[in-house]
Amino acid sequence: MSLLCAGVISPANNPVYVHAFAPPGAATSPGASAATRGGDGADGVGSEFSLHHPPPGDPHAFLHILHCSLDAVEERLRATTIKTAAGGNAGGAVAGAGKGPKDPFLGMVYPTEDHRVYAYVTNTRARLLLLYDDHAEPAEGAVREVFRRLHAAYADAMSSPFAAAGQRIDSPAFATAVRALAAPLSL
Repeated sequence: MSLLCAGVISPANNPVYVHAFAPPGAATSPGASAATRGGDGADGVGSEFSLHHPPPGDPHAFLHILHCSLDAVEERLRATTIKTAAGGNAGGAVAGAGKGPKDPFLGMVYPTEDHRVYAYVTNTRARLLLLYDDHAEPAEGAVREVFRRLHAAYADAMSSPFAAAGQRIDSPAFATAVRALAAPLSL
């Protein structure tokens, strides 16, 4: 299972950063970044693409899927809040199971025919989303590690005095950290 896209969505549902990764083995032109490659045929890839097979590295190709997954994220957050607000020791049991309000990892929230979206919600309600292809389910530990690295990069980017909450992230350091997410993890 390969990581196809990483997105950061603000609490107001604005995409503040979306990066599509070129699929393994995709033909690309030398020096082209994954955020700038398109399907114009100039990079050795044909220009005819469908929703299920978008151009390699097109940052807008998966935006529709990420946007649709936001409803599932909100539903999951409401369900967790309802479970923990039920009273008694329910909150401790849910949080202890790794699915409560203290665990920002929501797991897989939106499966489609060809993709799976995993979600992570920060304490500021920003949603971090990862889109994987649907060939095989990734190990939960590996997905959590990718989210840990993405959240650390996001926190660093938002700690900049030049960053504005809810606005587009233009940090070169953040972009470099996101590109590094596609590298295989050694867990």
